[in-house]
Amino acid sequence: MIYEVDSYSEYVYLDLDFREMFDTNDQGRIIYIYKKDDLIIIEYTKFRDHSLSVVDKKAFLVIKGANDYELLNKWSQEILSL
Repeated sequence: MIYEVDSYSEYVYLDLDFREMFDTNDQGRIIYIYKKDDLIIIEYTKFRDHSLSVVDKKAFLVIKGANDYELLNKWSQEILSL
């Protein structure tokens, strides 16, 4: 995904959800966000359970050029009714 903006000075909000489409298991999901140079790195690790001993999968999202950002560090559960 490439997202570019010119002459835009307002906030851009990202809601991140790394789960697979039908994965409703809430056990062992860890998101770690850190900055390196001009990169914001979001690392998602999914463990098999709450013991956090066996990694099931790992994914990364890297944002380049976001020099000024605010980490809200807020989690909210959303329940979808089908």
